[in-house]
Amino acid sequence: MSSLPERFADELLEDVISGRYPAGSALPPEGELAAAHGISRLTLREAVRILRARTCSRSSAGGAPS
Repeated sequence: MSSLPERFADELLEDVISGRYPAGSALPPEGELAAAHGISRLTLREAVRILRARTCSRSSAGGAPS
């Protein structure tokens, strides 16, 4: 069984693939994204870290993960 951050990383990747969050664009603010999916910011941060490791995505200082 996958952890919650791993499952959310999968969901987030599907959202990018489907065009909900276009590749290369900024994600919504951390608090907004976490609240919209009913997860904590900590879970969101871990999911983004997992996704970054899987896909070599990047984040910019002071901005949302992209």
